Amino acid sequence: MPHTVYGLLKSIRSHYIDSPEAGLSSKVERPNACNLCHLDKTLQWTANYLSAWYGSPSVELPAQERSIAASLLQLFRGDAGQRALIAWHMGWKPAQEASQIGWFAPFLAQLLEDEYSAVRYIAGRSLQRLPGYETFQYDYLGSLPSREEAKTRALDIWRAKPSLSARVGREILIDSSGTLMRNEILRLMAQCDPRPLYLAE
Repeated sequence: MPHTVYGLLKSIRSHYIDSPEAGLSSKVERPNACNLCHLDKTLQWTANYLSAWYGSPSVELPAQERSIAASLLQLFRGDAGQRALIAWHMGWKPAQEASQIGWFAPFLAQLLEDEYSAVRYIAGRSLQRLPGYETFQYDYLGSLPSREEAKTRALDIWRAKPSLSARVGREILIDSSGTLMRNEILRLMAQCDPRPLYLAE
């Protein structure tokens, strides 16, 4: 019962029972249980493991899904509901333990500016669950300039603490020097799903 449903300003368990399918996740852009715990892994990684462990048919996915973590594709390309789910999982202890949390902060910082207040709230709460951010102050209903300032502060903390920014890799969009791959991030953000959503509570 993975946490794949948004509600009550968090991710809640789905009562729909099925087996993870990387190919289906790619087609419908629906989060799957594997990549909601292994936030640092690509959808192709999931496809390969499902094939090796359970004999699932081999799947060859599009280039982005072979090289970029599924969580980040949903965070930057997805709709508000998907962004809320990824932000919540970045504050969820099992996912933190599976994914090496040092790279979460800059992506949660990005969501502090999200156009949906629910996404901003969840991102701020998850950020405060990371080492170094326990006392981080952020008003998710504040003005746009105040939210921009909070994003800058969050990024400054991440850059200033080597223990937080040690993780690198193309799949998490942080290059070998520990710098965010800004051009790639902007390219993904340009693909963001613009459909307006009503995130019911």
